[in-house]
Amino acid sequence: MGTVIYSVSPLQAFLGVIFTVLFLFFVGLLSILTTVFRRREKPLVRLLMIGLGAFLLLVGGVMAVLSAREYRTGSKTVTAKLEDKFIAKDNCSDGGTCERYVLEMRAGPKFYDLNVSQDAYKSARACVL
Repeated sequence: MGTVIYSVSPLQAFLGVIFTVLFLFFVGLLSILTTVFRRREKPLVRLLMIGLGAFLLLVGGVMAVLSAREYRTGSKTVTAKLEDKFIAKDNCSDGGTCERYVLEMRAGPKFYDLNVSQDAYKSARACVL
């Protein structure tokens, strides 16, 4: 097997999902609690808001369960074909431009854009056809 050029910790891999689940739980609970304490709203509006909050809680719960199941299975090794590599130029906070080293890879039907270090970018040079 070749050299590993990109690796993440479980926290880095699941950080986006964790924030999304927490946001859905927060918005869902907030929707239900504010609707319960607003007695002046029409019953139909209150019922719809409670239903929306419950739906958000359900979606967050399903995402949490699926992510936990995926996390428990451990790390996954993906062999991906290097399709392209390029240097992206972005605007920096100081007003200048910053460079990002990007490797475009494909593993079956999935595509990956990996931001890698300059050393990893240089070592991937031999893989490009």
